Amino acid sequence: MSEDFRIPPHDLAAEQSVLGAVFIAPDTIISLADELTPDDFYKPANKIVFKTMLSLLEKGEPIDATTMISALTNQGDISNIGGMTYVVELVNSTPTSKNVEHYAKLVKEKATLRKVIAELSESLSNAYQGDISINEIIEKTEKSILDISNQNVGNGFRNVADILDTHMQIVETRSQTDGFVTGLSTGFVGLDKITTGLHEGNLIILAARPAMGKTALALNIAKHVATMERKPAVIFSLEMGAEELIERMVASEGMIPGYHLKTGNLSTDEWKRLVHAQSNLYDAPIFVDDTAGIRISEIRSKARKLSQEMGGLGIIIIDYLQLITGSKRENRQQIVSEISRELKILAKDLRVPVIALSQLSRLVEQRQDKRPMLSDLRESGSIEQDADIVAFLYRDAYYQKEQADSQEANNVTELILEKNRHGSLGTVKLYFHKEYTKFSSVEG
Repeated sequence: MSEDFRIPPHDLAAEQSVLGAVFIAPDTIISLADELTPDDFYKPANKIVFKTMLSLLEKGEPIDATTMISALTNQGDISNIGGMTYVVELVNSTPTSKNVEHYAKLVKEKATLRKVIAELSESLSNAYQGDISINEIIEKTEKSILDISNQNVGNGFRNVADILDTHMQIVETRSQTDGFVTGLSTGFVGLDKITTGLHEGNLIILAARPAMGKTALALNIAKHVATMERKPAVIFSLEMGAEELIERMVASEGMIPGYHLKTGNLSTDEWKRLVHAQSNLYDAPIFVDDTAGIRISEIRSKARKLSQEMGGLGIIIIDYLQLITGSKRENRQQIVSEISRELKILAKDLRVPVIALSQLSRLVEQRQDKRPMLSDLRESGSIEQDADIVAFLYRDAYYQKEQADSQEANNVTELILEKNRHGSLGTVKLYFHKEYTKFSSVEG
């Protein structure tokens, strides 16, 4: 148990050099205020001095030995740092402020190591005590480490000239593409025209009432991304097992009725199409995780790991959002809001479009016009705020007691883009081949 008495990582020389540099060049406190906090300093006296420096900066007062001693005396901290002698020591500790950024980096690195040790120590303690479930320990540990990581990956300000250079490269790349798709094609021309394809960093919410075909549409898009765009498609299926999900994909690819696959009663021609469909999908970069009740932290961890292994992902699909297990909150709306926010962060971090399927409130059934609206998103919270695109599936025949004269009319489905942060709104007509769980574009 001697490990319990080890001294936490720190660099007192670097801490003193940072504080000394401020006395030499007081303006350096402006940049340091964005990089360091008082808690990043290991020595209590250094914490107090840096906190006082920030206070003087906020008041617009000069920072020198005289003002520092006065401020420390007035707030009753002069004795806590070792008296005026320590202030004089700091003033004389650094000959130049030239290397202050380097010293600040060292201080930050040591502070980060201490945070990691503290979080892992708490996890070890909880594991030994055994009064907290293993899932809670893992989730808390993952979240804590990720929070620490995010604190150290801030982008900061970027000069407009650099941003414009990057933007020009993006536009030049887009200009070399054929047609109107500058993002990731979905395989549906009408949808691609409105969205210009799905773009990295975007969170797309696809919502519908049960049996409208939202899972089928998501699988169609995933299959297109993997087989035609040759980019990895990741599917987190919380409701359906992996085998059942892939069976739907095979039915769609081979145009084989799903019922025939379930019974194994296939015609000779259907057997041929089955073999051909499986051959087309066999080498496709499609990855399915069917963990029931998966936590958002697990989704984030697994997606990041696979992204590193594959050198990036093409698309991530969540089926569906409300089944994800979130952290303990007061109510379900807070949980769903947290999950949608985390999915948006995941999309930005991995630079990949994320499609999250979502339920609709039953209130839509009570209206005369049953086309969904943003307010129909179940436990919406911040879903519509976090999403870049919100799309709904609607089919008239779903609500009609008397079906239309033709089967074709019964299966026409509207894909309604109710929100599109980076483009226009509109409705795309699709044809739903229900027996094949497959959508196709409707001409005209």
